[in-house]
Amino acid sequence: MKRFHHPLQTVPSDFYTPLFLEKRSKAITQRLEVLIHPKRFLNIVRHHYESKSGMSNPIMGWHESLLPLVEQCYHCLEPEQISSVIMEMAKNLKENTKGFPDLFVWDEQSYSFIEVKSPSDQLSAQQLYWLHFFEKQGISAKVIRVSWD
Repeated sequence: MKRFHHPLQTVPSDFYTPLFLEKRSKAITQRLEVLIHPKRFLNIVRHHYESKSGMSNPIMGWHESLLPLVEQCYHCLEPEQISSVIMEMAKNLKENTKGFPDLFVWDEQSYSFIEVKSPSDQLSAQQLYWLHFFEKQGISAKVIRVSWD
C-alpha cells in the first residue's frame, strides 16, 4: 500500500487513523525496546534531533531546548512509562497528541509534568485524559493555577 502520494506530504496517509498503529504496532514495539539501553537510546535521539531538526513534524515543534528536555525526561521516567505514553499517543495521533501538559520540570529529587491554568480556565477533555493516564502510569503530573497580581 502506498503511504505517501505526493512530495509535499509529511505524514503517511493513515497517520491519523486507527490503522496507523495497527499496521506498525510490531515495529513501534521493537523500536521502543531501545529504551532499556540508555547510551544507545540517547545516541539515537541525538542523531535524529540533529538530522531532522526543523523538518515539518505534526507531533512536536522543534526548539533549541527540546533535546535537553527529552534527555532529562528519559532520565526521570522509567522506560515502561515512556513506552506507555508513546503507545497511547499512537492509538489515536489526532486526539492523543493534544492536551499534553505545558511544562516538564525537575530538580535533583523529583520531576513533574505541569498543566498551567488561570483561575477561570478549565481543563479540556484531552488534558484530563492525560492527567488520568499519567496517574495510572505512576507519572508525576499536576495542575497549577496561576493568578496575576
